[in-house]
Amino acid sequence: MTKSKTVKPQKAKQSSEKAESSVNMTIFGHTKVTNQPGDEVKLDPTNRQQLRQQRDALLELGYKFDARRQIWVK
Repeated sequence: MTKSKTVKPQKAKQSSEKAESSVNMTIFGHTKVTNQPGDEVKLDPTNRQQLRQQRDALLELGYKFDARRQIWVK
């Protein structure tokens, strides 16, 4: 009798990779977004339309906004 191994799908990893590939990174200009745990991103609020696009992209990548520090954290 042979035992079969069950492999759990890695949905979180796949969805993270998919989100990263679907985000247009050119909207960040010179701001470096690495999408690594502990990564911090500070956005320039002068262009409101670009700020909204960047906010949406960061949310899609799994970043959280730290209101006290005014930065996005992965």
